[in-house]
Amino acid sequence: MVADCMARDLPVVVLDLALLDLCNEAGLHALSGAAASTKVIGGIVHLAAPTRQVRNLLTAAKLESLSPSTAQRPVPLIGGE
Repeated sequence: MVADCMARDLPVVVLDLALLDLCNEAGLHALSGAAASTKVIGGIVHLAAPTRQVRNLLTAAKLESLSPSTAQRPVPLIGGE
């Protein structure tokens, strides 16, 4: 998904986490990997509206810099346009 956004010249990827109640280690790894790979190619990942539980996990995993979202323009969902 991140590669698709970058290929479309969408350097800011916003992932809406409002409905995500739980996130395990694999999910945190995926979010961290997406942020790292996007940064390498000049983009950025923002996590929008994480729940309190997810915010706590992000803080514990030192990923809180991904939230809250500060995107300046809407980012279409790949496949959901």
